[in-house]
Amino acid sequence: MAFPLIGALMLAGCAKLPERDPEPESTSDGREVLYFKDVETMTATADIVVRGHVTEANKVGRWIGPPEGEGEGGDRDQMRLITLAIDEAFTSKIGDLPKEISVEEGYWTADGTGIQDSGVTWSKVGDVGYYFLTPISKGGYRLLNSQGRISLSQDSAKSLDSGELVPTADTDSEIFTQIKELTPVELEEKIEKAEQDLRDGKIEPLEEGPR
Repeated sequence: MAFPLIGALMLAGCAKLPERDPEPESTSDGREVLYFKDVETMTATADIVVRGHVTEANKVGRWIGPPEGEGEGGDRDQMRLITLAIDEAFTSKIGDLPKEISVEEGYWTADGTGIQDSGVTWSKVGDVGYYFLTPISKGGYRLLNSQGRISLSQDSAKSLDSGELVPTADTDSEIFTQIKELTPVELEEKIEKAEQDLRDGKIEPLEEGPR
């Protein structure tokens, strides 16, 4: 499973799963439609870009897959949600944002096994980061892809002038190298400039990346 999946996503009923893992047990990698080489293009492509902190984690979200796929050995998954309190909104193509939003981050299989997507570890309450998001339903969002979260170390969260940024992008990718050379303040400046360049027609959103 990846961000986004190619194929139909089905929103089904509200049946309960067995006990769900509080931490992911394994990682799922899959083909992604979008793949970014730099922060600027990822900013231009996102529907919203925010800095926020996690106030709730391990909330149950929508079901994906056929209803008959529930239970042990089934192929129906349930998305895991975090609640993100927005500390700073840098860009929004969908109008004003609420103070808190729900973000999909990982999922549980039909038997309750926790799965993280690619390098996107499961956030915990109190974690702070930058999120490049697209809406999935009213009030809900997901990352653009597995590159779409840049976490802040604890020291960085206290002071944005210095500290470490922790990207979810692959360590051998161009965007990972770019982000690791930035301070949080420099990242925010780059995001804000990219938003202005988008309005001025100097950069364009990425419609589809390499497969």
